[in-house]
Amino acid sequence: MQAQWESDPAAWVRGELVAEATPDALPADNRLFFCLAPVIEGKVALLAQSPHLRLALSPDIMRGQWATRFLEPSKLAAEMAADRDADVLCLESNYLQSGDARQLLARYLSHGRGVLLLVNRVTPAIRGYLRELGFETEGAFEAPKDHPERFQFLFSNHPIFHPFLSAEYGNLMDVKIFKYVRLRSGQAMPLAFSEDGTALFFQGAKAPGKLFVGAFGMDRDQTSWPIHQTFIPFLDLALQAARAEDPTPVNFEPAEIGQIQLPVDSLAREVVLRDDHRELARAAIEQGRAQLRMPGLPGVYSLTYDDRKEVQRLLSINPSPKESQLNFVDQPEALSLWRVAQPAGPLRAPAPSGPARVPLAGILQQRLWWWMVVSGLVALLIEMAIAETRKAKT
Repeated sequence: MQAQWESDPAAWVRGELVAEATPDALPADNRLFFCLAPVIEGKVALLAQSPHLRLALSPDIMRGQWATRFLEPSKLAAEMAADRDADVLCLESNYLQSGDARQLLARYLSHGRGVLLLVNRVTPAIRGYLRELGFETEGAFEAPKDHPERFQFLFSNHPIFHPFLSAEYGNLMDVKIFKYVRLRSGQAMPLAFSEDGTALFFQGAKAPGKLFVGAFGMDRDQTSWPIHQTFIPFLDLALQAARAEDPTPVNFEPAEIGQIQLPVDSLAREVVLRDDHRELARAAIEQGRAQLRMPGLPGVYSLTYDDRKEVQRLLSINPSPKESQLNFVDQPEALSLWRVAQPAGPLRAPAPSGPARVPLAGILQQRLWWWMVVSGLVALLIEMAIAETRKAKT
């Protein structure tokens, strides 16, 4: 089921879905609660000379999606000192010859922020830093003009490329690559390959932040991508994938224990779970996290910090979908396993066919037998004591 409506993109959306059908084997599961987080404009820091990248990330195109701050190569030291990192850093590899640029990239990754690195140039200094990131370079290559490289194999389940399964976004197979750098990595995951099997786009897995590496720059002499209709959607999807995600889900099951992750810069000490009328639970925040047991009744609940009334997030509580997966059969197999076959007539004990033999183990388990043995031993000891006394007198 799909629905569309107009709303404030900066506000939370809460709703309830009710379905009606006839016949209905389980009417109790006809209600679903949901909530949608607000759309927050991302922040990207751009360090690139490509006019296509600068235009694609300009406010005229990305307003509402991304707010771009254009970095000056001569002011990277001031950028480091200002400590105002964006959500994602997008840069070209030729700037990695600068020590300040390398430190800036390392800080983004170590702080859990995203980086989109486009390898448009390779020098000894750049090659050494790429090795630190987990990539080995095998030289720059230029495809023949009459036979440029094209995308042939894509990791279609990845969030960056999955939307391109729809023709509305365009066909990535039409993109041409004229110049690229052969990269090899035993730690990064290739996401796109050329026709001859060369990896052209990677996702790194070495640092806390997300790192995406392209084997070519976004200039007309290296690829036709900047003038292709898939360029803007791809750039937006790549930045969204590199952006740090909120680890706290918004959907829970009744009575489930949920982990609430707070922003790094939050000064709150407690999280409070509320419904429309009252406070339901309160939990202390330790190391930026809090544990809350969710309510037992489905619905949409709000989460606030300390004693403030401003809603920080909404949580929707719904029963597990497995509870609605019902299968009805006329003769369940379990019934046949539970039944015990009984004869039609009255039950009679079978007559013994001969004298019963009691095994030794059965005899040893009889309490009376043990009493007889103990009594005999006691009598024997008394008799021995009397005999010794009479012998001593004589």
